[in-house]
Amino acid sequence: MWRDIRLVAWKERLQTMANKEIMIGVVILPIVYGVMFPLTAPMLSPDKNPALPLLLMLVAALISSIETVYAFAGEREANTLPTLLTTRLSDSALVLGKSMFAVALGAISYISTIVIYLISYNLLARPAGSPMFLFQDNLPLLLVYLLMPMAFCLFSTSIGMLISTKVKNTKMGAGLSTLPELPFIGLVAWVIFGNPLNIPLMLSYTIIGAGLAILGVAIFLATIGMFSREKMVLR
Repeated sequence: MWRDIRLVAWKERLQTMANKEIMIGVVILPIVYGVMFPLTAPMLSPDKNPALPLLLMLVAALISSIETVYAFAGEREANTLPTLLTTRLSDSALVLGKSMFAVALGAISYISTIVIYLISYNLLARPAGSPMFLFQDNLPLLLVYLLMPMAFCLFSTSIGMLISTKVKNTKMGAGLSTLPELPFIGLVAWVIFGNPLNIPLMLSYTIIGAGLAILGVAIFLATIGMFSREKMVLR
Protein backbone atom coordinates (compact mmCIF):
# COMPACT_ATOMS: atom_id res chain seq x y z
CA MET A 1 0.00 0.00 0.00
CA TRP A 2 2.68 2.52 1.03
CA ARG A 3 4.73 1.66 -2.04
CA ASP A 4 1.73 2.29 -4.29
CA ILE A 5 1.07 5.64 -2.61
CA ARG A 6 4.67 6.72 -3.18
CA LEU A 7 4.44 5.56 -6.80
CA VAL A 8 1.36 7.71 -7.41
CA ALA A 9 2.98 10.68 -5.65
CA TRP A 10 6.10 10.31 -7.81
CA LYS A 11 3.96 10.20 -10.97
CA GLU A 12 2.14 13.30 -9.80
CA ARG A 13 5.45 15.09 -9.27
CA LEU A 14 6.55 14.37 -12.83
CA GLN A 15 3.25 15.61 -14.25
CA THR A 16 3.35 18.76 -12.14
CA MET A 17 6.90 19.59 -13.18
CA ALA A 18 5.71 19.50 -16.79
CA ASN A 19 2.68 21.74 -16.07
CA LYS A 20 3.68 25.36 -16.63
CA GLU A 21 0.52 26.79 -15.05
CA ILE A 22 1.14 25.09 -11.72
CA MET A 23 4.88 25.73 -11.71
CA ILE A 24 4.40 29.45 -12.36
CA GLY A 25 2.13 29.64 -9.32
CA VAL A 26 4.58 27.64 -7.19
CA VAL A 27 7.39 30.07 -8.07
CA ILE A 28 5.52 33.39 -8.17
CA LEU A 29 3.24 33.17 -5.11
CA PRO A 30 6.01 32.73 -2.49
CA ILE A 31 7.96 35.63 -3.99
CA VAL A 32 4.95 37.95 -4.14
CA TYR A 33 3.70 37.15 -0.62
CA GLY A 34 7.17 36.95 0.91
CA VAL A 35 8.18 40.39 -0.35
CA MET A 36 4.84 42.21 -0.38
CA PHE A 37 3.85 41.79 3.27
CA PRO A 38 7.10 43.06 4.85
CA LEU A 39 7.03 46.14 2.63
CA THR A 40 3.34 46.95 3.19
CA ALA A 41 3.58 46.62 6.98
CA PRO A 42 7.21 47.57 7.74
CA MET A 43 6.54 48.63 11.32
CA LEU A 44 5.09 45.26 12.35
CA SER A 45 7.48 42.43 13.05
CA PRO A 46 6.14 38.90 12.52
CA ASP A 47 5.45 38.48 16.25
CA LYS A 48 3.42 41.72 16.42
CA ASN A 49 1.08 41.06 13.47
CA PRO A 50 -1.49 38.41 14.49
CA ALA A 51 -3.00 38.15 11.01
CA LEU A 52 0.33 37.56 9.28
CA PRO A 53 0.52 33.78 9.85
CA LEU A 54 -2.92 33.42 8.28
CA LEU A 55 -2.05 35.51 5.24
CA LEU A 56 1.15 33.58 4.62
CA MET A 57 -0.65 30.27 5.14
CA LEU A 58 -2.91 31.24 2.26
CA VAL A 59 0.03 30.48 -0.04
CA ALA A 60 0.12 26.86 1.07
CA ALA A 61 -3.63 26.45 0.68
CA LEU A 62 -3.67 28.07 -2.76
CA ILE A 63 -0.84 25.90 -4.07
CA SER A 64 -2.45 22.74 -2.70
CA SER A 65 -5.80 23.69 -4.22
CA ILE A 66 -4.26 24.41 -7.62
CA GLU A 67 -2.47 21.06 -7.59
CA THR A 68 -5.54 19.03 -6.62
CA VAL A 69 -7.62 20.55 -9.42
CA TYR A 70 -5.41 18.67 -11.87
CA ALA A 71 -5.38 15.43 -9.85
CA PHE A 72 -8.19 13.66 -11.69
CA ALA A 73 -9.78 16.41 -13.79
CA GLY A 74 -6.40 17.00 -15.43
CA GLU A 75 -6.04 13.28 -16.12
CA ARG A 76 -9.46 13.35 -17.78
CA GLU A 77 -8.51 16.26 -20.04
CA ALA A 78 -5.26 14.53 -21.00
CA ASN A 79 -7.19 11.31 -21.79
CA THR A 80 -5.02 9.36 -19.34
CA LEU A 81 -7.74 8.79 -16.73
CA PRO A 82 -9.11 5.51 -18.19
CA THR A 83 -5.62 4.04 -18.28
CA LEU A 84 -4.92 5.15 -14.71
CA LEU A 85 -8.17 3.68 -13.41
CA THR A 86 -7.52 0.29 -15.00
CA THR A 87 -4.24 -0.22 -13.15
CA ARG A 88 -3.89 -2.46 -10.10
CA LEU A 89 -3.61 0.60 -7.85
CA SER A 90 -6.30 0.74 -5.18
CA ASP A 91 -8.68 3.67 -4.73
CA SER A 92 -6.90 4.60 -1.50
CA ALA A 93 -3.49 4.60 -3.18
CA LEU A 94 -4.71 6.87 -5.99
CA VAL A 95 -6.37 9.40 -3.69
CA LEU A 96 -3.71 9.39 -0.97
CA GLY A 97 -0.78 9.37 -3.41
CA LYS A 98 -2.04 12.42 -5.28
CA SER A 99 -2.98 14.09 -1.99
CA MET A 100 0.41 13.44 -0.42
CA PHE A 101 2.17 15.26 -3.23
CA ALA A 102 -0.28 18.18 -3.10
CA VAL A 103 0.29 18.61 0.65
CA ALA A 104 4.06 18.34 0.18
CA LEU A 105 3.99 20.93 -2.61
CA GLY A 106 1.97 23.32 -0.45
CA ALA A 107 4.36 22.82 2.48
CA ILE A 108 7.43 23.46 0.31
CA SER A 109 5.85 26.62 -1.11
CA TYR A 110 4.98 27.83 2.38
CA ILE A 111 8.47 27.23 3.75
CA SER A 112 9.86 29.11 0.74
CA THR A 113 7.49 31.99 1.51
CA ILE A 114 8.61 32.14 5.15
CA VAL A 115 12.29 32.16 4.16
CA ILE A 116 11.72 34.92 1.60
CA TYR A 117 9.62 36.85 4.11
CA LEU A 118 12.29 36.73 6.83
CA ILE A 119 14.97 37.84 4.36
CA SER A 120 12.78 40.68 3.06
CA TYR A 121 11.75 41.84 6.53
CA ASN A 122 15.24 41.79 8.03
CA LEU A 123 16.91 43.43 5.02
CA LEU A 124 14.26 45.84 3.78
CA ALA A 125 11.60 46.54 6.41
CA ARG A 126 13.16 46.00 9.85
CA PRO A 127 13.14 49.24 11.90
CA ALA A 128 16.59 50.71 12.41
CA GLY A 129 18.25 49.51 15.59
CA SER A 130 15.91 46.58 16.17
CA PRO A 131 17.39 43.05 16.28
CA MET A 132 17.00 40.61 13.43
CA PHE A 133 13.84 38.54 13.75
CA LEU A 134 14.33 34.80 13.35
CA PHE A 135 11.74 33.49 15.85
CA GLN A 136 14.53 33.09 18.41
CA ASP A 137 12.45 34.70 21.18
CA ASN A 138 9.05 33.29 20.32
CA LEU A 139 9.07 29.51 19.89
CA PRO A 140 5.26 29.12 20.32
CA LEU A 141 4.77 31.46 17.36
CA LEU A 142 7.27 29.40 15.38
CA LEU A 143 5.17 26.30 16.05
CA VAL A 144 2.10 28.16 14.80
CA TYR A 145 3.95 29.13 11.64
CA LEU A 146 5.07 25.53 11.08
CA LEU A 147 2.06 23.43 12.13
CA MET A 148 -0.93 25.55 11.12
CA PRO A 149 -0.03 25.50 7.41
CA MET A 150 -0.03 21.71 7.43
CA ALA A 151 -3.58 21.70 8.82
CA PHE A 152 -4.71 24.18 6.19
CA CYS A 153 -2.89 22.23 3.46
CA LEU A 154 -4.61 19.04 4.58
CA PHE A 155 -8.01 20.71 4.59
CA SER A 156 -7.53 22.42 1.21
CA THR A 157 -6.19 19.26 -0.39
CA SER A 158 -9.05 17.12 0.91
CA ILE A 159 -11.72 19.42 -0.54
CA GLY A 160 -9.77 19.89 -3.77
CA MET A 161 -9.38 16.14 -4.19
CA LEU A 162 -13.10 15.57 -3.66
CA ILE A 163 -13.89 18.27 -6.22
CA SER A 164 -11.42 16.85 -8.74
CA THR A 165 -13.11 13.43 -8.63
CA LYS A 166 -16.49 14.98 -9.43
CA VAL A 167 -15.89 17.70 -12.04
CA LYS A 168 -15.51 17.19 -15.77
CA ASN A 169 -12.64 19.61 -16.42
CA THR A 170 -10.04 21.76 -14.70
CA LYS A 171 -11.87 25.03 -15.45
CA MET A 172 -14.86 23.91 -13.42
CA GLY A 173 -12.54 22.59 -10.73
CA ALA A 174 -10.58 25.84 -10.59
CA GLY A 175 -13.75 27.77 -9.76
CA LEU A 176 -14.77 25.40 -6.99
CA SER A 177 -11.23 25.12 -5.61
CA THR A 178 -11.61 28.52 -3.96
CA LEU A 179 -13.98 26.96 -1.39
CA PRO A 180 -11.15 25.87 0.95
CA GLU A 181 -10.05 29.50 1.24
CA LEU A 182 -13.31 30.53 2.95
CA PRO A 183 -12.04 29.59 6.45
CA PHE A 184 -9.10 31.93 5.86
CA ILE A 185 -11.40 34.84 5.18
CA GLY A 186 -13.38 34.19 8.35
CA LEU A 187 -10.27 33.67 10.47
CA VAL A 188 -8.52 36.80 9.17
CA ALA A 189 -11.69 38.82 9.79
CA TRP A 190 -11.84 37.39 13.33
CA VAL A 191 -8.29 38.56 14.03
CA ILE A 192 -8.65 41.94 12.33
CA PHE A 193 -11.83 42.79 14.23
CA GLY A 194 -10.12 42.18 17.54
CA ASN A 195 -11.07 38.65 18.56
CA PRO A 196 -14.61 39.51 19.83
CA LEU A 197 -14.79 36.57 22.29
CA ASN A 198 -11.34 37.38 23.74
CA ILE A 199 -10.08 33.85 23.19
CA PRO A 200 -6.25 33.72 23.47
CA LEU A 201 -4.83 33.91 19.96
CA MET A 202 -2.61 30.84 20.32
CA LEU A 203 -5.57 28.84 21.62
CA SER A 204 -7.68 30.03 18.69
CA TYR A 205 -5.03 28.93 16.20
CA THR A 206 -4.68 25.57 17.94
CA ILE A 207 -8.41 24.85 18.01
CA ILE A 208 -8.98 25.92 14.41
CA GLY A 209 -5.92 24.06 13.14
CA ALA A 210 -6.91 20.85 14.91
CA GLY A 211 -10.48 21.19 13.70
CA LEU A 212 -9.46 21.68 10.08
CA ALA A 213 -7.02 18.76 10.24
CA ILE A 214 -9.71 16.44 11.60
CA LEU A 215 -12.20 17.69 9.02
CA GLY A 216 -9.62 17.17 6.27
CA VAL A 217 -9.06 13.55 7.30
CA ALA A 218 -12.82 12.97 7.36
CA ILE A 219 -13.18 14.39 3.84
CA PHE A 220 -10.33 12.18 2.61
CA LEU A 221 -12.10 9.11 3.99
CA ALA A 222 -15.36 10.24 2.38
CA THR A 223 -13.60 10.78 -0.96
CA ILE A 224 -12.13 7.29 -0.89
CA GLY A 225 -15.50 5.84 0.10
CA MET A 226 -17.31 7.60 -2.77
CA PHE A 227 -14.57 6.88 -5.31
CA SER A 228 -16.25 5.20 -8.30
CA ARG A 229 -14.05 4.30 -11.26
CA GLU A 230 -16.99 3.53 -13.52
CA LYS A 231 -18.68 6.89 -12.93
CA MET A 232 -15.41 8.76 -13.36
CA VAL A 233 -14.74 7.14 -16.73
CA LEU A 234 -18.29 7.75 -17.96
CA ARG A 235 -18.52 11.33 -16.65
